[in-house]
Amino acid sequence: EKCLRDFRKSIYLYGDVLKRCESSRDDRSRLATEMAIVSLQDEWAKYVRSIAFQSSTGKASTTSGLLITCSHPVKNEADFLTRLGLSIGDREPDWHVADVAIGKLRLLNPSNYSSLSANLGSTTSPEKFMRDYRNFVVHKYRNTAEKLKRNSEFVRLGYSGKLSELVFEIKGGGLKIY
Repeated sequence: EKCLRDFRKSIYLYGDVLKRCESSRDDRSRLATEMAIVSLQDEWAKYVRSIAFQSSTGKASTTSGLLITCSHPVKNEADFLTRLGLSIGDREPDWHVADVAIGKLRLLNPSNYSSLSANLGSTTSPEKFMRDYRNFVVHKYRNTAEKLKRNSEFVRLGYSGKLSELVFEIKGGGLKIY
């Protein structure tokens, strides 16, 4: 429940930033939008990871109070990482990517696996758009720009390939490669 509360707080906080920036296309608003999207995706990854961990302990419960069991519950953080095929210090999986998270959940086998995988893999999830947008914002490479331009949600929002409307561009001698 704490992970859900924390994630909801993030949604309200960053959602408010996005709403305030929505009508403005100035550099400051674009930069704030970029930061909000990157932060939201980070919060989403933390939320999915915490759901995976809690569900695999065998001690968590659903919002309706139903106990989530696990055939082989994890004992602690190190055990959790071991079940994922990792060691302490290894790079964590990309929890924000639905297919990756579902694959890792399969390894953990919590009793709510089918529910979690159905929700994470939902076609109405904004995860793919957020990931494409975040990757472009962070890297600003030609291939990340092309991926974003092909994203159906990007097109639906009416940007029609004009990335300069959507992102903060560094002015003054910077190399624009997208």
